[in-house]
Amino acid sequence: MSKVIFFGTPNYVIPVLEALKKTGHDIVAVVTQPPKPVGRRKILTPSPVEIWAKKNGVKVLNKHRDLNELSPEVGVLASYGKIVTKEVLDIFPKGIINIHPSLLPKWRGACPVQEQILAGEKNLGISLMVVDEQMDHGPILEQQVVEIGSSDTQQSLLVKGFKIGAQMLVKILPLYVERRIIPNEQDHSKATYTYKTMESKNKAYFDIDNPPNAAQLDQMIRAFYPWPIAWTIWKRDTTHGKRDTIIKFFPGKKIQIEGKNPVNYEEFLQAYPDFPLKVG
Repeated sequence: MSKVIFFGTPNYVIPVLEALKKTGHDIVAVVTQPPKPVGRRKILTPSPVEIWAKKNGVKVLNKHRDLNELSPEVGVLASYGKIVTKEVLDIFPKGIINIHPSLLPKWRGACPVQEQILAGEKNLGISLMVVDEQMDHGPILEQQVVEIGSSDTQQSLLVKGFKIGAQMLVKILPLYVERRIIPNEQDHSKATYTYKTMESKNKAYFDIDNPPNAAQLDQMIRAFYPWPIAWTIWKRDTTHGKRDTIIKFFPGKKIQIEGKNPVNYEEFLQAYPDFPLKVG
């Protein structure tokens, strides 16, 4: 089986690691984002991929400079969170395979799942592609679709999508390494692009005086859960006059007013009967 280095960070890509391990591939290292402060106490916390690697005796790298010494055969990339440079690509004689949650060339970029929900797509695409020097540009090895249910969120689709991607990968990887499958070039004339991750919070905002319709609001709530959360600003009446108050919207018809816990919409209306927006 292949000598693999895995690039990834969040919890929902763990099934990819589990599938590689179960099918006998030699995961010589993982490359993941370094530990970050988490929670109110800002406790420095390693990524889920780093935690998995340490539990399974796999070397952890937060930088690329040590990759050459490991003599990897092929790389696997799944929501790593950084651009892979040409210098890194050149280390892998068989290249790097990326699991991307869209039907490429549509929805290239950092936020494809959010975009597909916002666009009202009925299916989520999963693409296995060979990484090149451009973003989500390389040739395609295989694609599948996963149905987007009416209650699916960004989170649930990422979980479902990468479980499917893991199954696709362990089927395709031996064929690819042995050159028994030929990747197909994307039709670059049909490429579309998502916004950048840093733009998500602005995308998740709407003007309460000019709100989206019910279907669009539902899509926003599901697309931006669990991050950055759909939100608006309500200029509500208080004993001290008008006050700008942040309101956040969650799946399951739940609303959170600034400084409080999320509650059901009906309970929220009992406390704030003058709230101007209907939900659900």
